Amino acid sequence: ITEIYGMSAVGKSRFCKNICARPEIRALYIDTENSLPAEELRWLKDHGVDCISENVIESIWGVVSDVLDDDEHYDLIVVDSLAAMVSNVELAADNDQTMSTQLAQAKAMTMWMKQLIRKLNGSNTAFIFVNHKKISPGVVKSANTPGGASPKFYSSLRLDFKASKKDVKGSKQRVEVEIAKSRFSSRNTSVKIWLELDYHNVNV
Repeated sequence: ITEIYGMSAVGKSRFCKNICARPEIRALYIDTENSLPAEELRWLKDHGVDCISENVIESIWGVVSDVLDDDEHYDLIVVDSLAAMVSNVELAADNDQTMSTQLAQAKAMTMWMKQLIRKLNGSNTAFIFVNHKKISPGVVKSANTPGGASPKFYSSLRLDFKASKKDVKGSKQRVEVEIAKSRFSSRNTSVKIWLELDYHNVNV
């Protein structure tokens, strides 16, 4: 499980779409924001990427669970983004607001992540969550990501995408990526790489 997070418009989604469209990869792209432009949707489908639009956590888990049980598995599943997902508790008509939106999402995510890690164990499928970094207001500003602590805990890799306006030239965008967490190397955190994202290409 990989979590890719960062502020808005830093290239997180573009990076994931480009990886999904590689010819050697069979990918499922789950759009939770219902914001995939028609042109990009056609481009993804032309490159063999299966795309669905769904934002309810339990429904997404049902789709992912069925996919992981299928013999014809995907190499990569992308959920873009975690921040736009909602739980059934939040949607229930009789929800008396005793449980906050953030708490409801965090509880649903914890249950899902425990099942997801078990399903992924031993499979050849990589899983990517795209998430948004939010700066909390107040005197002491801090950055946080939606979904509670479970995505941070269960992710084997967390990538913090950073970019500035000066790094955007036409269709190209230069992105600094900090490896915030890695279970693949003893040299953890503070490792940075640069990605150059074009509309349909990724260069490291």
